[in-house]
Amino acid sequence: MTPTERAKLERREAKGGSLAAQTQLGLWHLTGAEGLERNHVRAVALFRRAADLGHACAQASLAACYVKGWGVEQSDAQALAWMRKQADQCHAHTQYAVGKAYARGEGTEKDLPLGKRYLELSAAQGYGDAVALLKDLRETER
Repeated sequence: MTPTERAKLERREAKGGSLAAQTQLGLWHLTGAEGLERNHVRAVALFRRAADLGHACAQASLAACYVKGWGVEQSDAQALAWMRKQADQCHAHTQYAVGKAYARGEGTEKDLPLGKRYLELSAAQGYGDAVALLKDLRETER
């Protein structure tokens, strides 16, 4: 299978420094889409390059690789570290996921104050799951 025209275009864009293109190529390498070889190690390298430069989608994709052990050794701690980078860029869903992890001690030591801080950031953006979890946590404290 040869790379499609879309994949060739993304490669040119990625070589030109496009973080979005690097991330897209990484996603295609994860799945073997667009005629690219399924290669998790290559996907991680592409994600890491863009994630290190602050690309939120690359950070989330790299976190997912650490959760699943795709192309890297599985590590909840590394996954959470990359999720925090994305959450710190005001992504409500990721703020919720990070907050929940800390509030419940899922994949990390429990840190209720830190968990609540992320949940409050998410809830302030109207993320319903964060609002509900905060309510549950407050009721449990009573």
